[in-house]
Amino acid sequence: GGSGTTAGNQTVTTEVIDLVDFIPYDGPPPSNSETVSTTTTGSETMVIVVETVPPVVTVTVAPGANNPSAQSVDVGQADVPVLQFMMVSNDTITLTNLSCTSAGSGHEPSSVYKVRLYLAADGHGVGNIRSGDSLLSLGFFAADNGSVSFPNLSVRLKKDVVSTFLVTYTFSPVGLGGETFRAGLASRNFFAATGVAGVLNVVGRPVGGETVTLSRKENQRPCTPVLSSPPAGG
Repeated sequence: GGSGTTAGNQTVTTEVIDLVDFIPYDGPPPSNSETVSTTTTGSETMVIVVETVPPVVTVTVAPGANNPSAQSVDVGQADVPVLQFMMVSNDTITLTNLSCTSAGSGHEPSSVYKVRLYLAADGHGVGNIRSGDSLLSLGFFAADNGSVSFPNLSVRLKKDVVSTFLVTYTFSPVGLGGETFRAGLASRNFFAATGVAGVLNVVGRPVGGETVTLSRKENQRPCTPVLSSPPAGG
């Protein structure tokens, strides 16, 4: 029979084989993560297989405590919070890239002028951006219902410390009343990180904000380009 013990990130499995005479170990060759040794005492041979198990780095993602609720905002409004989320890792890692998606009836490339990613200093997610929040990156949507990427980040997620992020939209003045938008973290690989000493395991997705609806007041008219006439005789 066999028995197993765990030490650190190694699982040690031992198996004792009763033999009249010593017989060398003839089991399968060890994998890259295993080592095999034999010890003989009298008529007993102990075969020890040591398997190295890489640690698992688990990153938990969840909606923030103040994830914005459904709201109606005017066209042209700036820095509207559309998504708040939290991340916590069981080991210290550094975020280098993050992306978010958008869905809804609105056309993001024309109606969402800018997308900003903040590290929220006090965990808030409603109202205006507050003092102490750090602007991490600025992005734009290239496709309808597409995604926006925030590259070249250097955000340290300290072990077991919750970090809160805030995504905001600045809406274009040419947006149409009634358009809807909903930001989220739909992709399994919505972030990249360095310093991951083992297997990365992401739990808690998908995370999304609530629907944002654009409204246009009577005195707010979409901008219409005016074509000037060429000069006479020209």
